[in-house]
Parts: sequence; structure tokens; C-alpha cells
Amino acid sequence: MVASNLDTNGMGWSRRQEIPVPVPIPTSEAPARGGQRAVIAIAHAQLIAIYGALRNGTPYPEQVQRMEQDRREAQIRYHLQRLSKLGYEPDMHG
Repeated sequence: MVASNLDTNGMGWSRRQEIPVPVPIPTSEAPARGGQRAVIAIAHAQLIAIYGALRNGTPYPEQVQRMEQDRREAQIRYHLQRLSKLGYEPDMHG
């Protein structure tokens, strides 16, 4: 739809004008971005690991293992904090 400057008689400006309405793209024709985002995320993770390996002077596989262990420990800390906020104190010895 396009804005119209003419009234129903075809005479000049009118108070009623059609407002342009964006036409939604059907989902079957919408561009898929999931794969592109995944590629970028993987490349980003690899760049971080390579940078850390170069900065610390450690081999790349060891750097990846270290990053995975750090991420795992961070997740454990996060979930333990969430559990304690909910009032549950987990037994770490059993």
C-alpha cells in the first residue's frame, strides 16, 4: 500500500491518507540466520582460545581444555547460587 495524496474525488490533499504498512515476509521466504550465527559463535570461541594460548604460551588443546573446565566450574557456581537463593542448600559431601 502506498500513501495517497488525493481524496476520493481525485482532488488535492485529503485528511484521509493511506498509511504505508510493512508487508510481513512469510516464514518460508524469510532468510535463515541460525547457521550463520552458529558459524560466527564457533569462530569467536576459537579466536578466544587461540588468543589465550598465544598470550599464555600454552598449546592450543590445553587451552581449550582449560577454558572448558573454567566454563564448567562457572556453571556449577551459578547453579549453586541459584539453588541457595531458592532456599535449598545442597549437600556437597554426599
